[in-house]
Amino acid sequence: MYGQRSLDLDLAASQVVDFSATVSSVSGTVLDSGDDPVREVKMRLYDTARNLLSRVVTNSDGTYTVYTDQTGDHRLEARIDGVSSTGGLMYIDHTRHDSGDIINIAVVGASETADMTLPGGGVLKMIAYEGNGSGTPDRSTPAANERFQIRDDDNLSAPAGTGTSSDYNFFGIRTRGDGAVSVSLPAGTYDRLQQPDIGSGACGSFTITADQTTTAEYFKGDNTCIKQ
Repeated sequence: MYGQRSLDLDLAASQVVDFSATVSSVSGTVLDSGDDPVREVKMRLYDTARNLLSRVVTNSDGTYTVYTDQTGDHRLEARIDGVSSTGGLMYIDHTRHDSGDIINIAVVGASETADMTLPGGGVLKMIAYEGNGSGTPDRSTPAANERFQIRDDDNLSAPAGTGTSSDYNFFGIRTRGDGAVSVSLPAGTYDRLQQPDIGSGACGSFTITADQTTTAEYFKGDNTCIKQ
């Protein structure tokens, strides 16, 4: 478990600091879309200015408890950095979800409950090629170690019921040596798939469907995309 506090100290004087102040707690269980507990999810508690107050990793049964010594509104976020099984799907590449609701701590010492169910997701599989600028698909040379963004700028408020954090409106991915990449995403419609240095949406709007795989080919020299 981890928490943090800010204290004003006079380093020129002798002071006794009491760290035993009463704190509030937020506890709950993280479940996947099949209502099974999800372990090793990083739970983070923020104030409304997104200052980190506390963080902890969910237990084997999906439970967690985070702490705060502040009152007022708080936000809870789940972050999956590694590979975690959620309802038979794999969330990877810094997928983040928030609780969708403000957690209000009325008084110090309060205990609040906030369960979270991760949304169902689907998989995007893409292979990138260098292309030749002719406008004709050229699959002769894979585009290895290329960075891409999957953006959702037109949906800053997030679809109802998805739990997707509106503060993180893109996912970053990088192709392997063979030009391929695979990433799972919350179900929904995304604006575009692009390279950050190009900035245009070569793959325009595309939809991720729960429990299904969407495939695409990208041609770097042409900045074009074929969706399947």
